[in-house]
Amino acid sequence: MIAWLFPAALAGLLAVAGPILVHLLHRQQARRIVVPTVRFVRASELSSARLRRVADPWLLVIRAAIVACAALALARPLVLNDARRAGWSDRIARVVLVDASASARQHIDDAQLDAEVSGGTPATVIETTNLRSGVRRAIAWLNASPPARREIVILSDFQAGTISNRDVEQVPPGIGLRLVQAGATSAAGEGRTIDVLDGERRLDGRLELGDSTTSLVYEARAAALDGLTIQAPPAQAAGVARLLRVVRAAGAVAPSAQEPIVIRFPGASSAGEVARSTEGWASGAAHRLLRSPEIRGIDVRVSHASGALIVDVKADPTSLEAALVVKAALDARLDPRSFDDLEPRRIDEATLTRWSRPPGAADASAWRQTDESDGRWLWALALALLIVEGMVRKSSGAASQAREQHAA
Repeated sequence: MIAWLFPAALAGLLAVAGPILVHLLHRQQARRIVVPTVRFVRASELSSARLRRVADPWLLVIRAAIVACAALALARPLVLNDARRAGWSDRIARVVLVDASASARQHIDDAQLDAEVSGGTPATVIETTNLRSGVRRAIAWLNASPPARREIVILSDFQAGTISNRDVEQVPPGIGLRLVQAGATSAAGEGRTIDVLDGERRLDGRLELGDSTTSLVYEARAAALDGLTIQAPPAQAAGVARLLRVVRAAGAVAPSAQEPIVIRFPGASSAGEVARSTEGWASGAAHRLLRSPEIRGIDVRVSHASGALIVDVKADPTSLEAALVVKAALDARLDPRSFDDLEPRRIDEATLTRWSRPPGAADASAWRQTDESDGRWLWALALALLIVEGMVRKSSGAASQAREQHAA
């Protein structure tokens, strides 16, 4: 079976008519024969007749064949035989899906990753903290890859909840799946600090997750507000103090000097530049703040510069709206996803084995995505015919010249 990767180029076969028209329209000049005398030429009453025939038919055939070969080569023919299908089945298109979360990435050996990539033809690496979306991206990449056996290799510590049976079921049957566990199969979650305001106190909390227990221990300290700057008109200093008392009583997340937050109200004078802090956190905090339902309907503009979260509020500092915005900005500093890596439970080996499966046979129907083509043989034939055409044209010209010289 012959498939065409670019069938629109077959329209180029119409160009074969070009050499035929050129040969048919070529005007043939009558040959002049010089004779010493016309005395012995018998007079004839027959009128001269002009016979139209193709000049140099073999040259015409060769030129038409050159044009046809070029048109067929441009259409990129592909012979779908058993040998080619066997070649597709001998290689594996592989996506190595790497769990980039803090709990997993540190346990993934780069040498192991390189070994997995080198075994695929072609192969790609997708690093993500969300294995569910990573699986969907891997499927899309494999569906667009050239014909080959297809496989997804997932390198992760497989914390509980990172991937489920439903995610595995969305992988098409022909795509293999191999789940390689990295790191310990079970480990207690490291402690994380959750600091909140409690009136005049600050509660520094430490969260620890064990195999079967969860503990959250708080330690009371002085309620320092380092990292929170309120910019308001000087005349409203008393209102700002009341605002802070309301925010303390509401149990907002405590501010941090490493992640500064600036709240600006109308009429406030700038308090100067904010000290540069940890890069990257403010962008995520800004998105979480804007999605917060507590500030819905309040005129708020959020930006981030020099590692600080800057919130402009068009409201009175003494209003309830102002307190809601300040609390929401403090709460947005804490990223809930940062606690995902504390999960100590892992998906058991039996489940990972049950989800794994070898890659199926190469999908021959994906031939449209291949970069292979048998058009190179047609180009070679066209080149050979072009050489032959030059030789025939030269030979024909020499023969014609010889006839004229003989007649003379």
